[in-house]
Amino acid sequence: MPPSDNLEPNATAFPSLIIADDHALVRRVVRAEATQLLPQTVALEVSDVRSLLRTAGASPQHRLAVVSAAMAGCDTKLLQELAALCPMMPIVVISCPASPRVVDQLLRISTVRAALSKDAEAHQLRFAMEAALRGRTLHHL
Repeated sequence: MPPSDNLEPNATAFPSLIIADDHALVRRVVRAEATQLLPQTVALEVSDVRSLLRTAGASPQHRLAVVSAAMAGCDTKLLQELAALCPMMPIVVISCPASPRVVDQLLRISTVRAALSKDAEAHQLRFAMEAALRGRTLHHL
């Protein structure tokens, strides 16, 4: 099924997004950007990897996940587990090392759609989330 041009939730869309970062300020910034894109979507915030997996597993039909690579315990194995748990949920990884090798490794995970460095601007996050919701993968921002 091709991605819809409409990013708003509907009867077949996912009802929520997960924001996973161990810093409340970062979660608030991500929430602000996400609500501009998806004003009707519920944002679920988590601050550690156990909560991330628990929240994702409680309802595997989330609309999007924004996950910090800098969060303790977040690695490719965790992101692969998250992808297996929610195979329809696109993931945008934030706070990545600015290494092309690391970004390429992350983008090999089936549902990871973008990887942003700590230096990314808010508009790049919004662009990455929109692309992910449309089913596109961003290789370089």
